[in-house]
Amino acid sequence: MANFEKHVGKGTTINIDGDEYTLLPLTVKELPLFFKLIKAFKGFKPDVPIEETLGKLDEESGEVVAQLISKTLKKSYPETDEELRDRFGLKYMGVLVEAIVSLNFEAMEGGSGGAIDKFMEEEKKKKDDKSVTQPKG
Repeated sequence: MANFEKHVGKGTTINIDGDEYTLLPLTVKELPLFFKLIKAFKGFKPDVPIEETLGKLDEESGEVVAQLISKTLKKSYPETDEELRDRFGLKYMGVLVEAIVSLNFEAMEGGSGGAIDKFMEEEKKKKDDKSVTQPKG
């Protein structure tokens, strides 16, 4: 029998107003969303407060942030009322996004192993390919 539990991330604990919350990492099913989140933050400066950065995201990126916060809180606290989780997620969005990104990079053995860089290159190539004007003939 495989011992998967030995090799997967156990989560990270964050402290909010003196209360500790343990957030569990995402699974491979959520990787496309996670990569979209990374893509959404590309170009933002790390020294800018997360709240300011979140305020500059477009609607699609905001939806990705909301989905990842919701999925992380549901996975971490499935017994908690969904509406309460969502309100908590909204109130502490900045703290949660930072924790989710950090946690999931750590959950990938050896960091992303270049997967995020590769994803970003592929996305840039797709965008560049779409912007090339086809000759009329």
